[in-house]
Amino acid sequence: MPSYYPQSVSVKKITCNAATGAVIYKSKKTPRKSKDGQKNFQVFAACEFIAVITQHIPEKSFQLVRYYGWYSNRGQGDREKKEQATIAASLPEVPEELEILDVSNYRPRNIPSPQWRECIKKVWEIDPLECPKCGSEMKIISFITEAEVIR
Repeated sequence: MPSYYPQSVSVKKITCNAATGAVIYKSKKTPRKSKDGQKNFQVFAACEFIAVITQHIPEKSFQLVRYYGWYSNRGQGDREKKEQATIAASLPEVPEELEILDVSNYRPRNIPSPQWRECIKKVWEIDPLECPKCGSEMKIISFITEAEVIR
């Protein structure tokens, strides 16, 4: 077995000798000096090189990319919290008798698909989007779902 297996593989470091069928993997870094006399290159037979290189194929669903520092989830969350705190600090003082509703996280419901209209037509035999006064087609502009507002 060869004494030198590459940890990371680069195409730039691979050369192939077509006459002998040998693959030479040369690294720029020299390994630590050892009694084996390791060098910064290794000569493989073609089949042996394929066996070595296939060890680097990850298993299915294996996470390869991990983010640290600026790109990590925690780093992004901390920056977002800091930004929100800065925005909150820059807002003017509000009198106590006024209540401010935070609607920044409000996500309105999606407009129903056209299928719901067809289902109501079949069951109740009436078009829910037909105006009862003039008979023209109505548009949905909003949904009221709070019982207090409906009353």
